[in-house]
Amino acid sequence: MGVSMHLKNKKLITALAATAINLSMMAPPAFAEGPKLIKVVPPEYPRAAMRRNIEGLVVLGLNIDESGNVINAEVIEAEKPGIFEKSAIAAAKKWKYAPGTATENHQAEINFRLTE
Repeated sequence: MGVSMHLKNKKLITALAATAINLSMMAPPAFAEGPKLIKVVPPEYPRAAMRRNIEGLVVLGLNIDESGNVINAEVIEAEKPGIFEKSAIAAAKKWKYAPGTATENHQAEINFRLTE
């Protein structure tokens, strides 16, 4: 599942966020375990990566407070180090989870993919 965003140069960006299961940036499903994501802000695709047709993956560790706010996001793994991390972290810090129990080191993947 994913969401595509139209850009000025007519390319489409598909950013997939996944935790234990894939979830759509538009309408996240309920999780079998863990916090429920209720608001997703898609990451910006870095322009330099777009111009060079670079795709990649970032795995984040998130700390979520009892209100559902992401209070910390750290890169656990980056498929293309130095390219997508800042964008992934900036987006994840804007995500909102359903209020409930605070969660530490919740993992999320963001896949940066270009399609024609």
